[in-house]
Amino acid sequence: MKKLLLMQFFLSLSFCFCSCLSTGSGLRFYRQNGQGSSALHQIANDFSMLARLVNGIALREGLSDGFADPEEVIAELLNLESGETVHNLIETKLDSELSKKLEDTVIDAEKLGVNPIRNSLEVKDGIMALESMKSYVDDLNIGATTKNANDFIEKAKKIKTATQYKSPLPFKDIQDVAERMKILRDHPLDADSLLAVRISELFQMIVKSRHQIHSVISYSVNYRTHYESILDIQGKYKTLNPIHSISTAGQAYQKSWNVFNSLAEKMNALKTDMDVLLPLSTDHETHSDTSKSLKKVTDFVKSMSTLKMSSKSLTEGFPNGPSDLIRIKEDLNEKWLKEKIAEGKDMNKLLPYLSFLDNVGANLSIVSKEWKDFNKEKDMVGITTSLLSLFETLAKDGKHIQGIKHLETTLKTLTSATSSLKPIKGSPKFSQFDAVYNFSKTLDGYSDAFKKKFENIFRNGDEGVFAAFESLVVIAETEVQRARINNSEADDTARKCRAIQGFAQLVDVVVASNEELAPIFSGEMDKFLKEKPDFSVVGEVQKGLDGTGLEDALKKLKGQSVDLNSIEKILNFGMKVREVKKQSVDTIKQVLDLIEKLKVGLKKAKSMMKKSRHRRSLDELKRLKDSKAIALDLGKGVNLLRKLADAYEKRNLIQTIAEYPADVDRELKFIPALDSLWTKEAKKSMREMTPELEEIEKYAQENKDSKDLIKVGSVFSKASEIRGVPIDTKIFNANFLEELKKSHSSILQNAGQTFSELSTLELDYSTHRTSIKAASLSLLPLREYFDEVFGISRTSNGEIIVKKEGQNGISQETLLYICGAIAFVVLVVGGAIYFIYKCRRDHKYFKRLRDPETWVLLAFTEENVPVEFGNGFAIKAYHYIIKNDYGAFRNSLRKGAYVDAKVQSHKQSNTMLHEAVIQGRPRFVEALIKHGATRDILNHEYETPYQLAVRLKKKSCIKVFKKYEKKTFKVVLPEPVAKHDYTIKVERGIPEEEHYHGDFFKKFGQYRTEGMKRPTHYVAKTDKKGVLHVEEHHLPHIFSASMIMGHRWLKACLDNSSKIAHNQEYRVTKMKFRGKEYKNLLEIKDFINRMNVPYMFGIGVSYNNNTLTEEWGTLRVVTGQLGVFVGTGDFPFVKESQKRGTTYHRDDLSRNFLIYRKRDRTQVEMNFKSTWIENSEFWFANTDEFIEYLLSFKIISKQIAKVDAKSKDNKAEKPGNKKKKKSIEESQCSNSGPENSDSGTSAIGGTPTSRTPVSRTPGSRTPGSRTPRSRTP
Repeated sequence: MKKLLLMQFFLSLSFCFCSCLSTGSGLRFYRQNGQGSSALHQIANDFSMLARLVNGIALREGLSDGFADPEEVIAELLNLESGETVHNLIETKLDSELSKKLEDTVIDAEKLGVNPIRNSLEVKDGIMALESMKSYVDDLNIGATTKNANDFIEKAKKIKTATQYKSPLPFKDIQDVAERMKILRDHPLDADSLLAVRISELFQMIVKSRHQIHSVISYSVNYRTHYESILDIQGKYKTLNPIHSISTAGQAYQKSWNVFNSLAEKMNALKTDMDVLLPLSTDHETHSDTSKSLKKVTDFVKSMSTLKMSSKSLTEGFPNGPSDLIRIKEDLNEKWLKEKIAEGKDMNKLLPYLSFLDNVGANLSIVSKEWKDFNKEKDMVGITTSLLSLFETLAKDGKHIQGIKHLETTLKTLTSATSSLKPIKGSPKFSQFDAVYNFSKTLDGYSDAFKKKFENIFRNGDEGVFAAFESLVVIAETEVQRARINNSEADDTARKCRAIQGFAQLVDVVVASNEELAPIFSGEMDKFLKEKPDFSVVGEVQKGLDGTGLEDALKKLKGQSVDLNSIEKILNFGMKVREVKKQSVDTIKQVLDLIEKLKVGLKKAKSMMKKSRHRRSLDELKRLKDSKAIALDLGKGVNLLRKLADAYEKRNLIQTIAEYPADVDRELKFIPALDSLWTKEAKKSMREMTPELEEIEKYAQENKDSKDLIKVGSVFSKASEIRGVPIDTKIFNANFLEELKKSHSSILQNAGQTFSELSTLELDYSTHRTSIKAASLSLLPLREYFDEVFGISRTSNGEIIVKKEGQNGISQETLLYICGAIAFVVLVVGGAIYFIYKCRRDHKYFKRLRDPETWVLLAFTEENVPVEFGNGFAIKAYHYIIKNDYGAFRNSLRKGAYVDAKVQSHKQSNTMLHEAVIQGRPRFVEALIKHGATRDILNHEYETPYQLAVRLKKKSCIKVFKKYEKKTFKVVLPEPVAKHDYTIKVERGIPEEEHYHGDFFKKFGQYRTEGMKRPTHYVAKTDKKGVLHVEEHHLPHIFSASMIMGHRWLKACLDNSSKIAHNQEYRVTKMKFRGKEYKNLLEIKDFINRMNVPYMFGIGVSYNNNTLTEEWGTLRVVTGQLGVFVGTGDFPFVKESQKRGTTYHRDDLSRNFLIYRKRDRTQVEMNFKSTWIENSEFWFANTDEFIEYLLSFKIISKQIAKVDAKSKDNKAEKPGNKKKKKSIEESQCSNSGPENSDSGTSAIGGTPTSRTPVSRTPGSRTPGSRTPRSRTP
């Protein structure tokens, strides 16, 4: 009431003060001149204020109507590529253990120490070289000792050159004879003139050179004697093969000696590394997880570093990003803006409508600055990308290394083999031997070819060859006497020749002389033999590897399989581990801290924008029609006008380039970037642009001080007439400047700075004329809009209509009385309105407070999602207490964090009020109390926060409790979980064809839960009455925060999609197990959603045959959800670990549960007879009994009953109380009562009776309210 009176007093005082004082001019701010002193710059700066204001109004309307996506707005303001980037940044959940994993890897890297292996490729090449030489191991011994090569060498030396193999007939003649003899033998007998001509030519050759041809034939027939020295070496060169192996190995050895020399040392180093790396490789899954976590960080850094390339559509009026949002508040006090759109009136009426933009801008400015400052110091993309690549390699190679077998044996063999290697002494002539070997191999090829051809020709003997030739000579001598042989005569002659015995063999001999024997008769053989190499190097090469130890090394490696790929993997693995530097890890840790800060800023900004999405109230401003289009047009126009002003400021620069002489123009055209752009027309446009800029500056100078907004804005229309120069100035980049330096023109060589400055200007306005004109057209609707907002009337010509007030003769004293009367009426009416508003607000609040739907799915609301906390879970606000982050904590409470939520853990279950007391943070205690936290709530030790403060002697906290001892506060109600945030999981046992869930997810696939994510709704099969027949696999879903739905809900949603959100009638409220019905499912859900002390807190559970993981898997999950340490399981507990006393919620049960299967009862009785009978600290239960205990969900506790009774006594009206009874609503705002979710109906002052926990809203704010059992809402 005092606050209400005080408010009314100030209201009346301000009203009278404003009425009596004359309206004078208030504080005025200086005009923002920005850069440049031109009139164009001044107008651009002036209109930028209007652009910011209009864009702010458009943004506000877009957010209110839902047309503007907050994430897209944030992306444009931060110059990020898209709203999806912002969404991913906000939603990204980083690995909380990432820093520790990276630090552990640094420690492992330090264990490795320095390693001489710097290049794994060298080691691999060395081992590959040895591997390739393993095949020579037998040849090295043979080659070094063999004497068989001497026989081949001696025979090769005997092969002579010159006359021995000189052809008796020129090779050209042999070719001609052979060609014609083939025609004589093979050509068809068809009176062809070719045969006649060629026969005539052949016979003339035979008659002319019969003796020489006979000699050629003789050489072939007597090939065994004539070519004996050549034929004798056939196949003998192979005796050089072992020596060739020595030569090949020796050359490879020389080439890789630098690697071989240190290979043993490197193998030892690798062995030392393996002692660390092999155990480390078992962490490949950790490295894989680390790389996945780093991938998120890398994606974050890349997305934050990727600038927006597409044009803006929502924030064109904010070219400077978030800082422009903050300036709107200052702009409203600027004289220019007041005069042009409000005719000098106060513009602060716009502030409430746009104030949220100031907060958004402040948050995003911090985000932008922190990121830019941090990224400026280091190459964040490079650091994160390289570290990601490194850990991906560690994961991949580590997995491979883990599967390597016998690597240690291989390394031991390699080390032993390479430890005694020594360099080759002297300079053995390996390359000269290669010449000997190649010569011998070629010679053998000749010999082999000759011998095979001769043997083929003379396989049936050679007796008839000479006789056939003599018969041919006789025919030739006869035929050459004729003057001319006609075609038919030629055919007859051919028949005679072909009839000669041995003719075919004769032709083969002659043809062979032209083909296979061509190397002999053409002189090729003679030339080859003249280049015979020095065979004396053979002996030297045989001893070339003596003393190197290579042969012994290869013998050790023989039969040993070397996995080169695995060796390379482990080498790379070691080098990659060493590349994990502490400096990079520290940078990543800084990035992680920065990410969390940025996410907080982005979330705040997004949240503020979301809050503006509410129904437009009556007192809001008139809607600006086409606000988004107008804001976009004006923003673009202002930005282009500023670029035009920049061009005017540097007009002399443009003029200088336009006046370059013709020889410079020719040089410019040689530069690839300008070959088609630097034309006469372009230079003409550049010369014309300067006077155009001066003309528009003059126009701006004449109109800049006009009081008429439209008149000043006509500069935009004038500016739209400029076409500019059709050149994209971005081509004047670094590459262009390099090209200038290569120019022959000294002018261009020195013009780098000129063109560099030109690249910052916009010269081509031909494509922007429409945008600039649109800015001009947007001013008239804007003036009409602001005229209506500020109550300004105008004539059809745009002149303001001034209302004239005549003298009414009222004295100042009378005026004061009138003002006083008005103020009184205002006070009365205002008070009545406020009282009605307060009553309606309270009624609405208490209606929601009592409505069970307010608390459904509480644990899925944004601020109440459980987050990992030690061995359990707690809401985000709890973490802020630990971190001492008061700002984030207070925001979380305002957003609906449930103030009485407790830690869900087997170790402790304190509320936030308890934790604030433990931490000794009175500010947090006060904030919790003011947000309606229950002060008499019990923790896991049956202790209230106040009792805890007294025990811990937290004086500052006790003082806060005393301060608010008699005050009550409302609790912040959570926002219901939105339909689009639902996630649905369907019981696997439901057949698709019977219960439609296949069709459901085809239509509503967005609701399907992914992976291990908690579903908001779990669909189970129920009977016709909607009762769930409980099986063991249902338990984890019954005792979770998820709502259980009957399977008929899926069909209902397919028929009517509104049933997805309005689903009360399909919720499962009843369960049946072993014939007994339980009607408390919704109470269980409410209990768990409110995060009370876990139902099985303080209980130790063990299982018979606990090693059967699959058999007990489901029950382990359930007990873990209900506060039992999931690691317990030994049967029975040893004495040291037995827990004395009763359970937290049940005084009638011990704290040690021993669970067995029904079939094992006899075995358990026999094994643990003494424990079962004599030890009251144990409760033995089969699985059915244990499930019944869970489903009954009773609370039998004297401590809880005592607090319940005290709470009821505190609320009961005492007789004789002189104070007026408060309304139910006021008494239920907040209280000092106990945590009602832990309490229920119990006998007071007697033996506690069994009861089911009552589902209530927090504390005693809504006593006795239950989640309805019925299916109907």
